[in-house]
Amino acid sequence: MIFSFNVIYGEGALAQFGAYSFRSEYADEVCFFFGTNRIYLKRHIIRAFEEAKRKLA
Repeated sequence: MIFSFNVIYGEGALAQFGAYSFRSEYADEVCFFFGTNRIYLKRHIIRAFEEAKRKLA
């Protein structure tokens, strides 16, 4: 089975395969899965954008 891109809104689990679990740990987040990589909207993407904006200003 191939999971290449998935999204979870809020806290919860999408699936579990052996030792790896596709799980979002935060109720106030949107979680994107790219393969086995987990990226949160607020904690990763928006924070990186805000940091870059401050440094480039």
